[in-house]
Amino acid sequence: MTLYDNPSSTGSARVYYRTEFLDTQEDILFIRYNGCASDPAFPIDAFIEETLALVSSKKPAKIIVDLRYNGEGDSSLAEPMIDGLATYQRAQGFTLDVLIGERTFSSALMNAVQLKQRSNATLVGTPTGGSVNHYGEVKTFTLPHSWIPVRYSTTFFAMDKSHQGGSLQPDVSVTATVEDLLSGVDTVVQTRIE
Repeated sequence: MTLYDNPSSTGSARVYYRTEFLDTQEDILFIRYNGCASDPAFPIDAFIEETLALVSSKKPAKIIVDLRYNGEGDSSLAEPMIDGLATYQRAQGFTLDVLIGERTFSSALMNAVQLKQRSNATLVGTPTGGSVNHYGEVKTFTLPHSWIPVRYSTTFFAMDKSHQGGSLQPDVSVTATVEDLLSGVDTVVQTRIE
C-alpha cells in the first residue's frame, strides 16, 4: 500500500483553496489554503466572501485553517480573510486552529503569523519550513551569455521583531504517523476534531 492508495480528504490537494464542513452538524469548518494566489476559475475575493458568509450564517464551533501545503505567493491576498476571521472570532467565540508544517514558508508563514497576532489562534503541527523573519519578494533575471535564470530576494520581512530566529513553532506539536498516512488518516486534523 502507498500513500496514494488511500489519501486523506484533508491532505494535500491540487487546489488553490477550498472550504468545507468536516462533520454533518456543520460545527467544524475546514479552510484549505494551498497557495497565496488567485485561481482564475474561482477568484480569491469570491472565495473569501463565500467563506466568511458561511462563518456568519452557520456559526461553527471550530474553524481549522490549513497552511501546511502553502509555500509562496502574495501574502496580502489572505488579509481580508484573516481580518474577517479575527472579527467573527471575537463576536462568535469559535476555536481557531491554524495548521502549519515544513512546507509552510514565505507568504503562508506570514499569514500564519498574522493569524496568531490578530486573533486567538492556536498553531498546530510541526515547525515551518521558513523563518519568521525572512527575505522575500523574489525577482528573476537571466544571465546574458549562459541564459541561466537567477532568482534573488529584494525585501526583508520582519514579522515579529522579538522572534529570536528560525522557524515558526506550533503551540501544539503534532506529527503524522506512518500508520495514519497509509490508512488515509490526517493525524493533525484528527487531533483537533476529537
